[in-house]
Amino acid sequence: MNPRSPQAAALRPIVLLPALTVALVLVAVAALCMRGGTINVDVFVAVQGYTRALPDTFWAMVTICGTGVVAFGLLAPTLAWQPRWYAAGLAAAALAGFYSNGLKRLYALPRPASVLDAGQLHVIGETLHANSFPSGHSVTAFTLAALLVLASRRPLRTATWAVPMATLIAFSRIAVGAHWPADIAAGAAGGWVSGALGVMIVVRWRFWNSVNGVRVMGLVSIGIGVSLFLVDLGYPLALPLQDVAAVIAIGSGVFTIARARRDPLLPWQRTMSA
Repeated sequence: MNPRSPQAAALRPIVLLPALTVALVLVAVAALCMRGGTINVDVFVAVQGYTRALPDTFWAMVTICGTGVVAFGLLAPTLAWQPRWYAAGLAAAALAGFYSNGLKRLYALPRPASVLDAGQLHVIGETLHANSFPSGHSVTAFTLAALLVLASRRPLRTATWAVPMATLIAFSRIAVGAHWPADIAAGAAGGWVSGALGVMIVVRWRFWNSVNGVRVMGLVSIGIGVSLFLVDLGYPLALPLQDVAAVIAIGSGVFTIARARRDPLLPWQRTMSA
């Protein structure tokens, strides 16, 4: 698709308007939490009061799904039938990383463990102290949710499960004692926009949509799977899920290389050509 074509112009509002709307709402929530006196702390303590009802292992497994390597590992099976999701994820990852790491270095805000007393805080996994804003796991979760929804043939149906899953991952960052509510709201906002931009990139420039392009993504998936066996994500209770994600990534990568095919239909392509 030519970036200056009428189809590309029609694509922009389809993707960007929902993304920007969601992002603005989440930014407003983050600003309220940061500027609203004790709101950030009060909401954190209240949410942790509810999340403690579930086992630590549950929250550890949920939260590692917000790490990039685990997210890509669990997304890898889609290479077999909708590789545009994986391609959009790779395109969005750089944008999401720039957003998350850039703001962390700019603000350098303390995490709950550096502010609250031990009695006010329940920590699962590694205790973190610095670079709280925004939540990188929330960025990853909502990047993935956005690209799944916006690159889906049935976006509303996909949203009914993708957005709640991303929200659960984001709230798990409070459950494990790693982030403030403002962190996860800002992370969700940046992640949603990053995912939307990733979708625009793969729809407008289809260099990835060839048998060889899909095979390259299969190789990337294998590399991610191998790294999952080696990297320490800081959550020992979630090691079984980390190993499962590694096996899925490697197996999906091998299958993709052996039986690679082009994406059969890009979003909006059928509608635009009708």
